[in-house]
Amino acid sequence: MGSFFNPDGSVMRALSKIADLAILNIMWLICSIPVITMGAATTALYYVTIKMAKNQEGYLVRVFFKAFKDNFKKSTIVWMLFLAAGLVLGADFYIMCHWESNLRYPMLVMIIMAGLVLLFLALYVFVLIGTFENKVAEYLKNAFFISIRHLPYSILLVFILFLQLYACIFMLVNITYLPLLLLFGMSSFAYAMSFLYVKILERYM
Repeated sequence: MGSFFNPDGSVMRALSKIADLAILNIMWLICSIPVITMGAATTALYYVTIKMAKNQEGYLVRVFFKAFKDNFKKSTIVWMLFLAAGLVLGADFYIMCHWESNLRYPMLVMIIMAGLVLLFLALYVFVLIGTFENKVAEYLKNAFFISIRHLPYSILLVFILFLQLYACIFMLVNITYLPLLLLFGMSSFAYAMSFLYVKILERYM
């Protein structure tokens, strides 16, 4: 029985990780409420979960808010660019769906391809901001090349992302699971993805 409550035991370490993920998710939600700060919150989230994947997280709250503060400007610029691009692509997609023309389907294909590029950039850019010092344009360029160079990992990350989206929608529709969404909706999937990010980024460290 004593080994069960041993702080260094596997059970207690697992419970500690679960508690950390819940705290992390709540911090991400709070910092994302203004919407404009969601980019910085996401950078801080991945900064912490990558450290958790490497068992280097330290004091969770302090590490999160330091990463949030240090990367706020660059993360916000990138987030606003992504938000604007997403809105434009969404509007274009809606217009093309209702446009009676021979160019309709070629244009839809182009919009979908642009959306995929945006998605691949989003997979890596906030992780890169939290890991390396660089200019915004370089982050975007490097995110694109890394996503293509590590395409199998990128596809797996997209799969996890869509799994997260499905889980979040399911928990929103089934209100019973709402506490799970509030506690683990973002942080748990970010933590799972971070093990892949560690494998990718160790080649560039």
